[in-house]
Amino acid sequence: MNNSTCSISGCDTKECGSRGWCWAHYNKWRRQGDPMFRFEQKLCKVDECEAASRVMGMCDMHYRRVRASGDPYAGRPVYGDQCSIDACQESTSQAGMCGHHYYLRWTTTGNGKTVRASASASRRARVSRSPVIEPGLSWRLIWSEGLRDCYICGIACDISDYRLIMNRAGRSQKICGPTHPSLDHITPLAKGGGHARDNTGLCCMQCNRRKHSKMDYDPKRV
Repeated sequence: MNNSTCSISGCDTKECGSRGWCWAHYNKWRRQGDPMFRFEQKLCKVDECEAASRVMGMCDMHYRRVRASGDPYAGRPVYGDQCSIDACQESTSQAGMCGHHYYLRWTTTGNGKTVRASASASRRARVSRSPVIEPGLSWRLIWSEGLRDCYICGIACDISDYRLIMNRAGRSQKICGPTHPSLDHITPLAKGGGHARDNTGLCCMQCNRRKHSKMDYDPKRV
């Protein structure tokens, strides 16, 4: 290896390539035909925006506006200082709602249901010291795969089999019925089973509660 510096003016890098150039200038010459080539970052195509172009010729901010409303010039909606939910006197936190109502909307609509279900299942696996914890795994993931029957007793699970009650904290709490779907570990976590897709199945709440940590559970003998 030659210990002389790169022959490009202003470059003090040790010469590592041919033509008396360092590898950076040599690779620029191979790819672009010019050892002094400089990549020029394009700007956002929206008028009077000097941010760098990221997606579809727009910066991140204008691209998000197009995704949300279809108009890159649309500004952020203006919300009041009070929560928009009726009879709520709390101040606005996000999307015109207080923090409590915004969280309730997130967990009951859209992707929030799946995220909350997988977080609850992963938390239980960590507490049980599962050797394998697969992220994003929950009964909703199995439900989205088209599986609807309990893998133990074979009955059709009913996603609407639940009722809401008010707990001591004054908040609504979901109580699942016997046919509500749930996630069951074929080899229980208490027996060393892993929190992975090949060790889980869709199970009705009745079988899940009765099976508990048994390895030889048979619904016909109950």
